[in-house]
Amino acid sequence: MEVLFDHLARAAAKVGTQRLRSPSATSPSAVYRQLPDDALNQALWQLGELQRATEALSAVIAGEMLTRDEGRADVTLRRIRGLTHASGDTVERLLRVGTVVAETEQAIDAAATFDEAQPLWRERGVADAASSADEEGDTPLGSQPVHLPWAAPVALAVVAGELSAETAGVILRGLAPAVERADVRELQAAAESLVIAATEHTPEWLERQASKICWRLSSPVSVASRVREGREYRLSLVRP
Repeated sequence: MEVLFDHLARAAAKVGTQRLRSPSATSPSAVYRQLPDDALNQALWQLGELQRATEALSAVIAGEMLTRDEGRADVTLRRIRGLTHASGDTVERLLRVGTVVAETEQAIDAAATFDEAQPLWRERGVADAASSADEEGDTPLGSQPVHLPWAAPVALAVVAGELSAETAGVILRGLAPAVERADVRELQAAAESLVIAATEHTPEWLERQASKICWRLSSPVSVASRVREGREYRLSLVRP
């Protein structure tokens, strides 16, 4: 999360320097009219960076609000709309993205607990810590391996400031129909491929691609084969 805060601070500072360079200007238009084309392009790029970081932080906050409202999405939605005056679609997207960020962070924390606990279990002579349930059948903390949710690649890209909440929402919504049919590994591979593609393609393109992926995941092909195809597709995106 610190990465996201740092990213937001740097982006805001860069945008702010444009105003400082022209103290005599009386309006934003006057500031940017004085800039050459390269500087104007740079300013717009910086504003895009700032917008992505702001959206990402808004999604994280929305997810925390949903948790505090005990998962009552309608309550949280009204609360956020009252504070931001954003549209219902925008708030729903923030909640969707914020939820997967929270789930991913929880899974990462749990996975770290599992890794830290394994030496302790081995010292006790327990080969399979997960089999060490108490009398009520509950397994102790750190005894169960943890797997990241399928949307983890999206959540991690958002927190890193690499993906806007809007683009993340498109990917999550686009792959959602396949959640009930596809294996977690397949969905993770698909999500990762779309995150990589997002650097060069529009949200509209990503939405169409997600629909194609959903159709492919519903076809009667082995899980291993589809995961391999997804890995090859990701590599094709980064090859020169």
